[in-house]
Amino acid sequence: MRGRLDLHEMTVIEARLALNHVLDSLSMKYDELLVIHGYHGHILMDYVRKEYEHERIKRKVATLNPGDTLFLLKSREEMKIRGQIQAQEKRRFVLKSERLGFGRWSREDLSLAKNLWMNREVSRYLHGGQRYTSDEILAWLNSEIEEELKQHTQFWPLFDRYKGDFMGCCGLRSHDKNAIHYEIGCYLLPRYWEMGYGYEACQQAIEYADGQLNARKLVASYHPENERAAHLLDKLQFRDAGDEFDEATHLFFPKRELILR
Repeated sequence: MRGRLDLHEMTVIEARLALNHVLDSLSMKYDELLVIHGYHGHILMDYVRKEYEHERIKRKVATLNPGDTLFLLKSREEMKIRGQIQAQEKRRFVLKSERLGFGRWSREDLSLAKNLWMNREVSRYLHGGQRYTSDEILAWLNSEIEEELKQHTQFWPLFDRYKGDFMGCCGLRSHDKNAIHYEIGCYLLPRYWEMGYGYEACQQAIEYADGQLNARKLVASYHPENERAAHLLDKLQFRDAGDEFDEATHLFFPKRELILR
């Protein structure tokens, strides 16, 4: 559907206000807006075609009539994706990979943390197979925020860079008082399994540990029945480092390590 706006005899300021008003209020049913600005003096034409910007505009097309310019408008879905990307950009990602953005946990993210840790498939190999309680998740979130303040590391929240969707968490935690050994962990919502996201996220965390933290060693442990975790650590070239007892499950978890220097 095409809309129409006549800017004849308006000043540049008046034209900007009129364009903003129309584009801010125009129904998403409209996919085009024909702007009539005339061409005598070229001031309005140059402003509309070269200077004016609005988030609804996808592309400007000069029509055969030099006094008109056609705005091709973004669809509802395109505007939604743009809004999601802008929201995630405000997080000022700590790290970025090809598909992922690493944010920072804040207390406003409690609902995201609950979405992850209350998922039965995620908690299956953790916490004795039980879902975490709200109080336990809040305590975990506070510990991640404190870890970031003290060590500049977290199990950072992961987001799809292009859609803005929350995906899980991946990152590092200081494993000794000298901050030269770090624990690495990656926990994704089930719908993102088997898509290479875990490997991509861990690779980015390893590069950060090596290049920014000057870490000497990374360690990881996993439930003995968690074949997915074992396969991921194999792919990341972690080597066996014995077992460690896990109090939550009362099992011995295989331990792996990656020597960086």
